[in-house]
Amino acid sequence: PFRNKKAPTKNPWPGLLPMFYYLPKTLEKRADIVISGQTPPGFMGTHLTTVRMIPVAHTNHPLNRLKQSLSDQDLQQHRQIVVRDSGVKRNQDTGWLGAEQRLTVSHFAQSIQAIRSGLGFAFIPLHFVEEFIDNGEFKRLKLAVNGDREVPIYLTLSTADREGLAVKAMQENLLLAFK
Repeated sequence: PFRNKKAPTKNPWPGLLPMFYYLPKTLEKRADIVISGQTPPGFMGTHLTTVRMIPVAHTNHPLNRLKQSLSDQDLQQHRQIVVRDSGVKRNQDTGWLGAEQRLTVSHFAQSIQAIRSGLGFAFIPLHFVEEFIDNGEFKRLKLAVNGDREVPIYLTLSTADREGLAVKAMQENLLLAFK
């Protein structure tokens, strides 16, 4: 019943695609500008913003029918929707990954679509799901311990010593967009 609804298009930073390039691309110098949740060793990063990740599920999901605050054991019994690490090495897990069943997707839009279809729960950036919470389609899961996670987002230049005019202009525009 939820399949024909579109994933969110709301972007808190107009003009900037909600896409992140990950650390191995920086280390291999395959990207001039990298936006990531961490700065790799040997590089200088500039803090852009902090993203709040929150636990959510569709309003009709069984986790939202439980009366008590949810424990790890409650979450473990339900499918968790996880966004795949897009880095080359893909060996870093972050956040809570304790569910016995996982559905791995490529990006947050797919994660939101899976939640809308009732396939599980996920930890998603608040700004991606606010409209769904506000309209009652999603509910924030009430965990026994605070499940929110603050993720700092950094801008890193992999070629700071030889950056061109386009890279400098893009860096300046990104810094202005996040002020």
